[in-house]
Amino acid sequence: MCLNNLVMTRQPKTVDDVGSLAFWLQHKDADWVTNSHGYTFSGLEIHGIKIRVTKHPDRNLELDLDTPFGGYHNIRVAIPCCDERGLFVVITWQRPEIKVYLNNVMSHAISF
Repeated sequence: MCLNNLVMTRQPKTVDDVGSLAFWLQHKDADWVTNSHGYTFSGLEIHGIKIRVTKHPDRNLELDLDTPFGGYHNIRVAIPCCDERGLFVVITWQRPEIKVYLNNVMSHAISF
């Protein structure tokens, strides 16, 4: 289980800053997106943002986000179609909003 290819646009100076992070969500099981198994992926913590990802047997993805500028947020969403690279996850923030993109499509906008 891995979170691969983490990219930070820049290191935020304060919680008022604008920024983003991106990573590929992948698993050694090639059919992880469509199978009926649950997976807990390794956690990720970058500049005060903690991300935990769980794939549930019902093929939904759960993202737990702890942020210094908006508290705790739980997102549960159906996993979109993925190719062999996995699921591309992007999280952006610009006060007063956090946006979550899955495979380049905005999934959630969270006001804080």
